[in-house]
Amino acid sequence: MLVRYINILHINGFLRVSLRLEARWPNVF
Repeated sequence: MLVRYINILHINGFLRVSLRLEARWPNVF
């Protein structure tokens, strides 16, 4: 259960960073 929870947090963090980069540099994506 703990590993799955950590994986979910990691994926959410990665998506947040991706959305931030996309918002800053929309032309790159």
